[in-house]
Amino acid sequence: MTKDTFKDLRTGTFLTFLGINLFFVAGNIINFLIFFDLLQTDDPENRYDIYTPSLPDSNVDILLIIVLAAAYFYMKSFYQNNTTPDTHDNMRDMKKQIQVSTRHINEYALWSWKLLIVSIIGSGLYLFSKYVLSTGILFIILEVVFNENIDNYGLTRALRILNDLIIVCSPIIIVYVYNKYLSTNRSVALALYLCFIIRNLFATNMLGLVTSYDLHAGAPFLDILSPLIVIYSISCFRANHQSIVDREQELLKNCIAS
Repeated sequence: MTKDTFKDLRTGTFLTFLGINLFFVAGNIINFLIFFDLLQTDDPENRYDIYTPSLPDSNVDILLIIVLAAAYFYMKSFYQNNTTPDTHDNMRDMKKQIQVSTRHINEYALWSWKLLIVSIIGSGLYLFSKYVLSTGILFIILEVVFNENIDNYGLTRALRILNDLIIVCSPIIIVYVYNKYLSTNRSVALALYLCFIIRNLFATNMLGLVTSYDLHAGAPFLDILSPLIVIYSISCFRANHQSIVDREQELLKNCIAS
């Protein structure tokens, strides 16, 4: 055990949290900036819109992929170099104090790893919907593969339903990781879930199907709340960072003392 045993783990966990906030930037903040013409081109023939991927949010999506890939690298490095043994034979020979510390270290490492994996799943679904389903690339591929033996109407409808489900579900996955990372209280967690569920019901126009109105444009109005989420993230991270570091150092100190 050394003082920087948690360096890779801490970096990987932080990058995971950074990736979650980049998800909010790409999927929500840029959306309302484009909708309200706060982020727009000067060329009227190549204006950004909220229905197709644009250059600004594509750049953030690329950064999101890079950040999560870096997080995976650091997490993998920690598991390869620093994970402490916890098999029955090894634990049997350890003193009680170091057994407890070792168990806490491995539980913390497993918690961080799960956050990363769930974040990758949620972000992967989001990118798949945005660049494969929404753009019709998957439909074109299937049409080429099956040629004329495909029911165009049935396939289009099935892919649209799949895309709507992903649009609604993928942010919920990210919000779940967000709440786990910050250990938000129930009221904040519930507010975040409701906000993103209602927002994406607007985005998929599922509410419009019920009311017979096109309510797709309601999503950018709820996206106005997204900067507040990022600000809340920064404030909570600054408040909790030192306590996380102190907790890690205490675990290591107990192991060294044992």
